[in-house]
Amino acid sequence: MIRGIYKNRYILCALILAAAAAILAAQTVIPRRPPDHPPQNPAALQETAPIYVEPGYFVKETGDDSDNGRTEATAFRTLSRAINAAAANKIRIITLVGVLHESTEITNSGAEEIIITGKPDSPAVIFFDGTKRTISARGNTHLRLMYIELTGNRSSGALEVLGGARVTLGYGAQINGNNGETGGAVSVVGSTLAVTENTVISGNQADRGAGIYGYNATIYLTAGAQIRNNQAKGGGGIYANQRSVVRMNGQAQISGNSAIGGGGVFLFDGSTLLMEGDAIIRGNQAETGGGVSLTKGTLDIRYRASVTENHADVSGGGIYCGESNVYLQDQGALTKNTADAGGGAYIAGHGLFTAGDKTQIIANSAERAGGGIFVYFGKVNFTGQIFVSANWSAEGGAVFLDANSIFTFVGGQITNNSADSGGGVYVRNSDFNHSGGYVWGNRARAGDDIFP
Repeated sequence: MIRGIYKNRYILCALILAAAAAILAAQTVIPRRPPDHPPQNPAALQETAPIYVEPGYFVKETGDDSDNGRTEATAFRTLSRAINAAAANKIRIITLVGVLHESTEITNSGAEEIIITGKPDSPAVIFFDGTKRTISARGNTHLRLMYIELTGNRSSGALEVLGGARVTLGYGAQINGNNGETGGAVSVVGSTLAVTENTVISGNQADRGAGIYGYNATIYLTAGAQIRNNQAKGGGGIYANQRSVVRMNGQAQISGNSAIGGGGVFLFDGSTLLMEGDAIIRGNQAETGGGVSLTKGTLDIRYRASVTENHADVSGGGIYCGESNVYLQDQGALTKNTADAGGGAYIAGHGLFTAGDKTQIIANSAERAGGGIFVYFGKVNFTGQIFVSANWSAEGGAVFLDANSIFTFVGGQITNNSADSGGGVYVRNSDFNHSGGYVWGNRARAGDDIFP
């Protein structure tokens, strides 16, 4: 009898505890934390909704650094004061109000991410022009900028990320109307930058990298990020130097930029650009490499990514490749680019172009030679089910070979291209090794499919 009573009490206690736990679980809201950066998978940087919570500190130009900064009425006057307070008190949110005119250096603020944001319905503006960057993030610093515009720095550029710092440009971030020698909008040296959804970098100028300059940097462009309408001597959108890595995914766009070399992107000295998941380089312009220019670099286009509608006055409307490697793989596309030579791509100086399964080189054109691809002392490999069609040039509608170049064709179709000479392939002082695939249905006055 006594054992039964105790047993029933144990059961009753267990039921009460279970019910209490269920109620607490239903009432508990776990705040969404921004993804760690840099992630193992760039897709992890894609945000699904704007992050905005009540701020820890306010900053406005009419504030006072001797106040506590915890309300808009008691706001700090400077961002540097708010950063120091946030780092000391483990506060993660700083809200900027209105327009500020200041330059801020943030050094070793800690590994915990600090969010600097305007209000979603009233983005903040930092308008600064001087001998320093508008914001400089250095060392052990982790920042996210949201609902904020950096503009007007015509002397030194807007943002720099140095010495291992990590910066994410998030929802509502804009960097426009800035000039700098390297990185008119952003300079990233030995550090990591993520440009995420709804961020726009536009209307900046520089000698190298008007949008972004990277030196031994890691740069992510994720869904919806836009780098557009910037102008430079090299790398209108991005200049990647000294083994930098740039990764684009999910509809990120580099468009409407211009330069002498590399209208969209310039890759140099061991740097790499990986495009995937509907990323696009479109409508850029240069003398060489309208979309992308590579010198001792690597370009990898895959998973529905494309280089399209770019123009070069001289060579490589879509891609200029010198002493570099280009890989077109798994639904990657090179389309509708134009140039004097090498409408789609110009491969020179020991450069290598490899195209694999389910890829397309379509509707590119060149006035002089190589509507699809111009190869000068380089190598081209077609290794899978590649489709090369509707390209045009005076010589070599699809492919033009010169100067001891080698074209190895083991799979795919070269069809419906046109030229005055060599509608499909034009071979001059080079080797065309054709062991598989089809060259057929092309049109020319001399040599419909292969010339001579």
